[in-house]
Amino acid sequence: MEPTYNEGDILFATNIGIDDLHYGDIVVAKPHDKLVIKRLIGLPGDTIEFIDGQLYRNGELVEEDYVVNKTTKDNILVVLGEHQYYICGDNRPVSYDSRAYGPVDEILQKIILIKK
Repeated sequence: MEPTYNEGDILFATNIGIDDLHYGDIVVAKPHDKLVIKRLIGLPGDTIEFIDGQLYRNGELVEEDYVVNKTTKDNILVVLGEHQYYICGDNRPVSYDSRAYGPVDEILQKIILIKK
């Protein structure tokens, strides 16, 4: 998640407000056997597309000032189901995220504070 978070930063997460998620929230999920911290870019029912490194949500280009490098190897099209979320890291070329493992079915926590 660099440059948003860096090694040594202290993050505070909560379950409070987990039912009120918004685009751009930083969340904790567990897509497999590993906890990940990523940015929420897709909510249930959304259509997510990556075309030439640009993110489109429901057909609209999304400005992502927080993304370091927008390089994406492939074009991607995903329609999220009723209980699915799409999460991505801010450093896209090295981020292991929904582009690799697909949508996640559950968000565990939301990051509410960063101490650098």
